[in-house]
Amino acid sequence: MKTVKSSPLPRFHAGAAGSAGVRVIDAQTGDVITNVIEADAKAGTVRRFAVEGGVLVREDNAFVVIDEKRAVRIEPAPASDDAAEGGEA
Repeated sequence: MKTVKSSPLPRFHAGAAGSAGVRVIDAQTGDVITNVIEADAKAGTVRRFAVEGGVLVREDNAFVVIDEKRAVRIEPAPASDDAAEGGEA
């Protein structure tokens, strides 16, 4: 079997199959962007929920959504955050 190194994923949508296995990274800072609904690395767009104090922000009857134009990378997520930090998987 031939193994091929894949390039970073160009798009991410939280509802898509396999979406739990990816993370969205800010291309300039390297920080993980959380609460992402969808992202497009080619277009440089991110749509995410607004969160304050660990709680989704609501406005009237809807959750607040932030649309941003920023350079991002979409990468496979580590097996688990605990494993990446040396904890149990």
